[in-house]
Amino acid sequence: ALRFSTFPSIVDGISAALHPNYPNNAVWNSSAIVLHQAVNGIRLTFLDRHRGSAKDEGNFPMIALGELKIYDADGNEVTMAAENFVANHTETNEGFESTVARLCDGNFAAQGYYHSPWSGNEPQEYIWIDIDFPGTEAHQVFTLEVFSRDKSTSGNQVSLFPMEVAVSVINEAY
Repeated sequence: ALRFSTFPSIVDGISAALHPNYPNNAVWNSSAIVLHQAVNGIRLTFLDRHRGSAKDEGNFPMIALGELKIYDADGNEVTMAAENFVANHTETNEGFESTVARLCDGNFAAQGYYHSPWSGNEPQEYIWIDIDFPGTEAHQVFTLEVFSRDKSTSGNQVSLFPMEVAVSVINEAY
């Protein structure tokens, strides 16, 4: 892994703020992630899938993310589209589409998030999301802005927000 980072958890008292424009979503902004070399994409491997709020029975082995934004070294948002994201596991029995396309659709509403399986077919391996930077862009320094799912979907509690993630080169196993 090129970098190991920690996401916050409101549940465990580590600071993450509700976003002023989207008050049902917690948001975490990373410090600058500096890689040894410029890369055309990254893999986020979620090392702890067992986070949930006190109201989440069983502490579901899954992650749920509302939006995921990337900013270049100058602070400019990198424009992402559905084809820039690939995940190894996605929930398919939810009744709404919870694919990785949800990570960049700008929909912060209750049904506007990606999540990994939880309804009986939980993977027994790390969940990862590959992010292919658009076109021929390569980045060595960038920041992440990660939004939780809308808290109205979980008893008004921010939940299923990952705590630990490894950042590596796209298609590289952790």
